This record gives sequence, structure tokens and C-alpha cells, in this order.
Amino acid sequence: MTCQPIFKLLKKNSPKKWNGECQEAFEKVKQCLSLPPVLLPVIPGQPLLLYLSIIDTTTGFMLAQQDAGSKKERLIYYISKKMLEYEMKYTILEKTCLALVWATQRLRHYLLSNKKSIKRRVIAEQLADAPVEENAFLKAEFPDEEIMELEDETPSTRWLMYFDGAVNNRGQGVGAVLVSPKKEYILLSIKLQFECTNNMAEYEACIVGHEAALALRVQDIDVFGDSILIICQINGRWRTRETRLISYNTYLESLVKKFRSITFTHLSMTRNHFADALATLASMLDIYATMEVQPLAVRLQSAPTHVNAMEISARCPNGKPWYTDIRNLISGKGYPSESSSKERKTLQRVTFFDLAMAVLSMGNRYYWKNLSKVLERT
Repeated sequence: MTCQPIFKLLKKNSPKKWNGECQEAFEKVKQCLSLPPVLLPVIPGQPLLLYLSIIDTTTGFMLAQQDAGSKKERLIYYISKKMLEYEMKYTILEKTCLALVWATQRLRHYLLSNKKSIKRRVIAEQLADAPVEENAFLKAEFPDEEIMELEDETPSTRWLMYFDGAVNNRGQGVGAVLVSPKKEYILLSIKLQFECTNNMAEYEACIVGHEAALALRVQDIDVFGDSILIICQINGRWRTRETRLISYNTYLESLVKKFRSITFTHLSMTRNHFADALATLASMLDIYATMEVQPLAVRLQSAPTHVNAMEISARCPNGKPWYTDIRNLISGKGYPSESSSKERKTLQRVTFFDLAMAVLSMGNRYYWKNLSKVLERT
């Protein structure tokens, strides 16, 4: 890493002495800053090129794209990451996988909107790791290279379940989401009225989801959760040693045996936000035994509630609304017949400049922004 000698000076117990290595690193940084690369926007439809550089302590990424005319590579984005202490102990293959996953997460918005491309060293290394027989025919092309995802047209009969537990200073709660093959969502949110650890809350959420699925006579189900502990223990990869979790694990295994087919998959916390929201909601609320809570309904709303409620009553001396001439011009009816050349220029300037910031057209309805930046229907 270029700045490593300078970073050593910032450590608490290291000697604060500027030596030749620090000066050399400083000169390299000055040279890099004096000749910064120019970042260019993405060309839609052109393949992206991702370059990875992995050393013992650091990994770097560069996203580029070839110019369609000159075939010259254009720099789009670059980023670097210093590995954590335990990541430095990985093998070179594990470091490469770590770098690729981290790069795709940070550059996700670029990769989803463009086609992927594998270049140079990656292909050679893949062929070296998986050689073919001498008499085997090697295809030089990638078939269906533009296909990014395959979907099975056969309707699935499997259910999906997401679970999560939450423990905070306000209380404990669990949340679970059951998704039927018809994409019907069944939400479960339970507040726990006893002290428990986060792992105990995760087990409670998983068990609640299993019990609800069995009550609905579900046979095949895929379970997803962000607790790596529960996923690995129920899959048999880890042993349950904590006393408080042994009984949870035993009961969960007895529930798993009642399904015809079941799988467990670990999800990141960012992809398990629905169940996490239900668990956090239950833990934050103060619910009493006599309180009756109705099911929560979530709806989509595409416009502010006041848009259809406000009407403008301003009228011109001729009895027409003040925006009549502007609306006629926008809708293609032309200028007023009695307007002069100067008035037409003024109306055109207001329409295409000020109106662009003040008036919004939605179908046959028109809205304008008042001084408070509130949309009012004309």
C-alpha cells in the first residue's frame, strides 16, 4: 500500500520520525494527485470491464468501458479497500472472492444496468484450473452471453419464509414473513415479554414462522434468515454448545422433520429488511394484554394527499381562470387570437421557462407550485 509508511506514524506507540520511506510515499501521492484520472459516464449498452488487484493487505478495483469507435478503455470508477486483520489470513483464492463480492456490492448500480464482461487474466486462470481433455472440442464463444437470468415457467409450489429477531433497550420482538406460491404475504410480529439474548430472539422468530407454516399445512418451504448461527446449526455445520440454545435447537429440529422438503439459506441484513422491520416494530411497541391491535395494511401512494383536494379559484376579468392561455398553449391550441406579438413572446417565455419549474401536467390535469412549493390543482 502506497501510504503504509505514513499510516505507521499515526499509530499510538510508533516512533514519530519522518524517514526516506515516508518521503517516497509522499512523493508518490503528490504525483497521483497531480495527474488525476478523468472519470467518464457509462455508455448504455456497452459491456463493463472490472479489474481487480489483490495484494497481502489491500485490494483495488477499477471499472472501465471500451469506446465503441476507438476501442480505447475509458475509466468510469475506481476504489480500494484495506483488508481487516482476519481477512489478511485468507488464501489468495479467498481474497479474490472477497474482492469480487465487495466490488459487485459497491458497484451494484453500474452492473445491474449494463452487461457484464470477463477479460484477460480471468479467462486464462479459469482454463488453467479446469483443463479439458485433448480430444474434447473447445468452443471459442460464450453462448447466450447477453442472458443474465433464467426463469422457470413452471409455477412453483414452494413457500418462502423470512425471519428475524430484535433485542434493544425498549424490549424484545420477533418477526416472520410467509410468502405463498401466489405471492400472498402473511406477516407475523410478536413482542416477547421475557428477557432473552439476540440469538434466543432469532430462534423464537424461526420457530414462530415454522409453527405458522405447519398450521397452514405447508409441505415445501425455503427458509431465509440473517442469523448465520441458526442457519449453520440447523444445517448441521455447527454444533450447539450454549445451554440456553440447546432446547431451542432440539425443538426446531423436531419441527423441520414435519416438512416434506425444506431448505435454509443465509441472507444479509440488507436483504432481510421486511422481517427485521416487523421484529423492530414489536420490540419498540408497548402492548398490553387488553390491547387489541388490528392487522397492519401497507399501501402504495404515488402522489401527495393534498393534490386532489386543492382547487384554485382565481379568475381573470373575462371570467376564465388565469391559467387558460398557458394551458391552451401547452395542449397545442395555440396563442389567444387577440394577443399581440409582444404578448405571445411573453407567454412563450413564461410557458417554457418559468412554467417548467412551476406547472406540472398529469394527463388532462394541471398543477402548479405556490410560494410554499405545494402542488395545487388548477
